Amino acid sequence: AVTAAGRTSESLPQPHCVALTVLGLVGVRRGDPAGESTLEEARRLAEHLGELQRTGPVAAARAEAALLRGDLRAVRAIARPAYDEVVRLQDGNLQAELASLLRRAGEVVDAPEGDHPFAVQARGDWKSAAEQWRAIGCPYHEAWALAESPHESDLLAALAILDRIEALPLARRVRAQLRERGARSIPRGPSILTRGNPAGLTTR
Repeated sequence: AVTAAGRTSESLPQPHCVALTVLGLVGVRRGDPAGESTLEEARRLAEHLGELQRTGPVAAARAEAALLRGDLRAVRAIARPAYDEVVRLQDGNLQAELASLLRRAGEVVDAPEGDHPFAVQARGDWKSAAEQWRAIGCPYHEAWALAESPHESDLLAALAILDRIEALPLARRVRAQLRERGARSIPRGPSILTRGNPAGLTTR
């Protein structure tokens, strides 16, 4: 993705757009300030290309970024037009992802039938979605599904995953949820020093 993102959009616009989307989304999930600007670059390129397989994933990534910063209105403004388009063009996977994002922003829309974890999550079954994400090796998505649980133990499990993979923005949101629920023992998470160490240790 890094190599593709470094190439000019004129020579390889489609892979360039995909690379920008991936890099921007990873940056957003890790709290990199450049993540959203990278997604904005991806949006401009995707709109120029005018292909759903480019515009849809970019919209989902930008909606997730808005959700992580707590801007639910922006989530709906970004995701709803894309959702309507994927329904029209019958892209079930994108419909499931966008439906899941809209549900987290307070707007319930139809999710496609089937057992795709995003579709399961969009229908409100966070527990089954978390199990499916775990089974296919997607810890970030597993943690976000667990974060929908009403149980403190699930929130703590989500937080442990997020701290391990250094998904700082979502970890902050889960910590806030735990504080709001009156949890007494909330792990502080890795310090700046341990995050910078390959072994996750302090210098000492």
